[in-house]
Amino acid sequence: MLKIRNLKETVLSDHWTKLTAVSYEQQDADGEWKTVKRETYHNRNGAAVLPYDEDRKTVLFVKQFRAPTYLATGSMYVLEACAGHIEKGESADDTMLREAKEELGYQLHNLELVFKGFTTPGFSTEQLWLYLANYRPQDHRFAGGGLAKEGENIEIVEMPVEEAIKLNDKQQINDMKTALLVNELRHRLKL
Repeated sequence: MLKIRNLKETVLSDHWTKLTAVSYEQQDADGEWKTVKRETYHNRNGAAVLPYDEDRKTVLFVKQFRAPTYLATGSMYVLEACAGHIEKGESADDTMLREAKEELGYQLHNLELVFKGFTTPGFSTEQLWLYLANYRPQDHRFAGGGLAKEGENIEIVEMPVEEAIKLNDKQQINDMKTALLVNELRHRLKL
């Protein structure tokens, strides 16, 4: 049985998200105690949704610049599911409906939770709620494109579900939450 003692946490940064240094002692199987040091990002929880139109067999994505992705790969844009942080006092469902209006410009229907879990439990406290939802052309009631005050410059991309599946199969959707949602939609629609 795993034993932990002397857990200590020190704040390293508390700007956009809090970063702490964590150290603790962990007892190995041979009974020896060893010190382990890690860093933990205390990210806010988030939610993401992949809207699809059952009649027209289309899906909605957002396309935007992501600095970490650019630093890692040089890729200017990421094609991903609409997502956002869960604000204090807001449910994950409320977050998704708000973000869909802000980013996509759509009022969504039949929001369905398909998964909830940690994004990267090795270094982040963030949990993510993943949804599928329905939309129709007449549900496009808002400007979309994100919030300028948050530095968002979002392009709305609508494509056939089958094209999204092909991109996913070719590993051209490199955002894990989005890839998971595309696969879930594929199974739901039996494609």
